[in-house]
Amino acid sequence: GCGGLTGGEWLVDNERYQHAYFNLPFTIKKGCVERAIKSAGGPGGLSCKGHGLKKRSYKRSIQGSSNQAHQRLRLKRYGKRSEHRFTHEYLGEKSINAANPNISSRSLVPRAHTDAWNKYAPKGIQYYNEWKNRAADQDDKADLCNFDKTYDFSQDPLAVTGPYDPIKPYINGAKGQTYTNFRWHWPKGPTNAASAIFWNNISPVDNVIIAFSNDRGGDEEEGEDPSPDNWSDMLWWLWLRAVGESGDKAALSQIFRYNVDNDASKEILEEILGDKQDEVVTLEADDTQSQDNGFWALLGCPNGTGMIHMVGDYKKALGEKGIEIISCIYNSREDQYYMWGNLG
Repeated sequence: GCGGLTGGEWLVDNERYQHAYFNLPFTIKKGCVERAIKSAGGPGGLSCKGHGLKKRSYKRSIQGSSNQAHQRLRLKRYGKRSEHRFTHEYLGEKSINAANPNISSRSLVPRAHTDAWNKYAPKGIQYYNEWKNRAADQDDKADLCNFDKTYDFSQDPLAVTGPYDPIKPYINGAKGQTYTNFRWHWPKGPTNAASAIFWNNISPVDNVIIAFSNDRGGDEEEGEDPSPDNWSDMLWWLWLRAVGESGDKAALSQIFRYNVDNDASKEILEEILGDKQDEVVTLEADDTQSQDNGFWALLGCPNGTGMIHMVGDYKKALGEKGIEIISCIYNSREDQYYMWGNLG
């Protein structure tokens, strides 16, 4: 078997979902838990996530003697508890598993994707279709005209390129220190009092935008509003500033999201990458627009939305370019996720 199982909990959230939580030995064979559940009369085809040593940022709860350590496993890497989680959906009538009357297994099937995937894949398809159906001669969204009045803004040549070394191999035709560091915050005033802070690097030579850190601020619970403009609009304003009046606005070729730290985006990236470390996974738009294609989930997630909105709102100036390819990677050394959209 997989080893001693302790601390088991079986929870029914509502009439549709069931979850199991438990402890297992620190090291187990791949697929062991899935096979054990099936052999006990449970559903087949399960895919368990969260076990193993891949992610250094996993929080583990170790208990037991030195020769019998255990870890509390989880499916969701960024959940509030460490857990090994299975989620199933009811299909039709319940049928009781004879081996264990407490589990209704025959009427259940594994859910195909995480909650974040299921939420954002349809949005990705929607935003893509909005871009595609936008007429080529339709006027673009008006450029921001109040940027300098609304935000405290600074720009300077990026003297040290070290921070983006992990993504250099994936920048198309990278030519070196050609980046301008743009920083701005809102509202105007002392930085330590800012609600929203943005930090992006742009190169009109490599034709690349690297989004390092962007937080619109605001707290719904406290009744605080976010910054008044969308990141996609601010980014376009900066791209125009970087290329200059005589520059080629349509030359933009890549938009990088550096160190993705949004929980929903990470959940999708973890599902797409699985156990892959330091290996690029590239996803392309498909004509069938199947929600099983991770491209749509990434395009619609919080770290993909700004990219597709920018190419949609400024389609004319970009020469009808859109995002048809998204690549992503987990950098094990930095313990960071990166994703980027390739314009074409």
